[in-house]
Amino acid sequence: MSENNISCLFGMLIKYGTTSTKTLAKIASKLAKRCPRLDGCCCKQDIEKVLTIFLLRDIWGIGCRYGRMFDGMDIRTALQFVQLSREWVHARMGVTGLRMWNELQGVECIAFEQMPPQKQQITISRSFLREICEQEPLERIVAEFASMCAEKLRGQRSVCREVRSYIYTDRHRDDRLQRYETGFVTLPEPFCMNRAHLSRRYTTD
Repeated sequence: MSENNISCLFGMLIKYGTTSTKTLAKIASKLAKRCPRLDGCCCKQDIEKVLTIFLLRDIWGIGCRYGRMFDGMDIRTALQFVQLSREWVHARMGVTGLRMWNELQGVECIAFEQMPPQKQQITISRSFLREICEQEPLERIVAEFASMCAEKLRGQRSVCREVRSYIYTDRHRDDRLQRYETGFVTLPEPFCMNRAHLSRRYTTD
């Protein structure tokens, strides 16, 4: 089914890729978005043609570290990677790299998840560029983090019963006494509300 057909049926543009493995499917999805001639749909036959020019760095799972390694070896495309020996890939990239190598050749090694498993814990944490010593900006930041966590909860249709917050000083400052503080509260009922509800109902000193 083409992009235009789906647009007529559902009123929105959808671009998708279909093939035999998860790694190839991700490549297919990228191609469907980038190549107008594919009409929003990329299939197995299209992928086989483009592996010769598809950049290795753009493949899901390569990352910066392996990208630099392959750049130094002048290996730039997916086809060049596939042409490496199985022993070479396993020795330098382990089982993960070998799975990728197999998947690019149509051998399924990574299962498709129909529904990703729900997270049992959701954490939002940040390091700040400068010291924050005033209570008001800290309260604002904690409220924002609570809102972000609640959004993730709603995204997986979950609720939580316990909330924990923690804060610590700059651990890189060896010249100062370090402090670590944490707070923990068990809520009377599970919730996934936003920060306004949280701050109004469960604010503590």
